Amino acid sequence: MRIEHFEVKNGCQHRHFKQAFGPGVILITGCNGSGKSNLVGLLIRTLTGVMQTAGTKEQDVTYGETSGYGRVEFTAGGTKGTIQRSLKSASAKLEFGGTKIEGAKDVDEAIHTILGKSPKVLSEIVFAKQGRIEATLFQAPAERARSFQELFGTLEAEKICRDLGEELSNTPLMSRASTIESLSSQLRDTIMAPLHESEVLL
Repeated sequence: MRIEHFEVKNGCQHRHFKQAFGPGVILITGCNGSGKSNLVGLLIRTLTGVMQTAGTKEQDVTYGETSGYGRVEFTAGGTKGTIQRSLKSASAKLEFGGTKIEGAKDVDEAIHTILGKSPKVLSEIVFAKQGRIEATLFQAPAERARSFQELFGTLEAEKICRDLGEELSNTPLMSRASTIESLSSQLRDTIMAPLHESEVLL
């Protein structure tokens, strides 16, 4: 996924923020208290629905304002999408590949399917909180392994490997021997014999 544009209206210190992003690493700079962390938190909330703070939704709305929203334009798998969320209510809408979805719950499910990552992996590894970058290193080994399997998309490969192992374990030895003999016979007939003939002709 690549985030192409981000807009916030009445989010924390940001009464109106709009910025397009090009490819590569994005660096956000500013003085202490200028709202860098809040901006990233609002981006994560808009995209995933996961809050990065322990506060309430309403606390993300700029003081003195009655409403606010976050809007992200992105590309995932070559398909463009747009997601917008209210900062005060559960209102959310997503457009992706010609499909339109409304409602926070349905949008949450859809965006996590598009991203292919669970909320836990997104909030702890992909979007690590400030001061929590090393937290993954201190997870229980099994939990950390599963997180990285999900992050790099190897969970399905693990399942296939396990299923093949079980199938092989349940295959009688005689059947294995006959399978090996059959494959050896095919190898002799389809590869070795023509190869031998070509060597003779040379």
